[in-house]
Amino acid sequence: PTPEAPAAWSDGRRRDEKDPAKLRERVAAVDGVLGQLADDADFQSDLKRPTVQKAINHWTNRARLKGPEAQELFGDASPEAPRLRSVLAKISRLSAACKAAGMPVPIDRVLAGRRVAFDPPAPKKKEAPALDEYGLPPLPPPT
Repeated sequence: PTPEAPAAWSDGRRRDEKDPAKLRERVAAVDGVLGQLADDADFQSDLKRPTVQKAINHWTNRARLKGPEAQELFGDASPEAPRLRSVLAKISRLSAACKAAGMPVPIDRVLAGRRVAFDPPAPKKKEAPALDEYGLPPLPPPT
């Protein structure tokens, strides 16, 4: 990637792990970090700040900042710099866990305060019995 086209957060993430148990363990580690971030009141409060949202959009390539604007936000002279470094460090822990699991960083789930990377599958609904021409369920078989 060139400076004009920065790497995505999902670059370099392949699912090389063939052992399902190890993969589940690695996804559980991702869920563990997501849970910690969801429970971190300071982090959750920081995520609501416009400067942090602007930084996350820049980091995730959703809305890259121009050089001077990025320098103003991320530079050492910025009053937000310590907060942004703290948020980035926490997201970097998640990024490392995601890389080990071969998955992209679920940034939308982080922003939503979700505790898990994947929602469990919805329970299967019992199929309603077919109705006859009168709209009634069929009679049970004779005994």
